[in-house]
Amino acid sequence: MINEGRIVGNDKPERVLSDVNLQKVGLTPPPIVDLQVELRKRGITIDPIALDVDRFLRELDKVGK
Repeated sequence: MINEGRIVGNDKPERVLSDVNLQKVGLTPPPIVDLQVELRKRGITIDPIALDVDRFLRELDKVGK
C-alpha cells in the first residue's frame, strides 16, 4: 500500500488493512476490518481477516461452532 508516494504496507491485503498503524499515516481501514479488530479485543478472532461481508459471515459462523 502506498500513501503520498511512501510504501506504508507490503503484505497480504488482510494483514495490511488490519494493521492499526495505518491510521497513524492517515489511512482508514474498511469498516468490516474495524469490526473484526474490535471483535478481537473481545476475544472473537476471525483469522485471517475477512475483507468482504460474505466471507466475514462464513468465518463468524465457524467461530460459533
